[in-house]
Amino acid sequence: DSRWETGGTGGRRLAKALTHWASHAGLLQERAKAESHRCMPEALQCQLCAQAEEALRKEDAAD
Repeated sequence: DSRWETGGTGGRRLAKALTHWASHAGLLQERAKAESHRCMPEALQCQLCAQAEEALRKEDAAD
């Protein structure tokens, strides 16, 4: 998978993927906090991740 290569667009893709998963981990933390308050619907969590992945796909297509 070229996303994991270093250098060139592969390096940028890796950086983007790491950024995405870092933000995803942040979302999971937020969700864990929200779970105790029951204020973040499951659908919202899925939607946020789907949006982030779609943005990554668009950037890959633009490369």
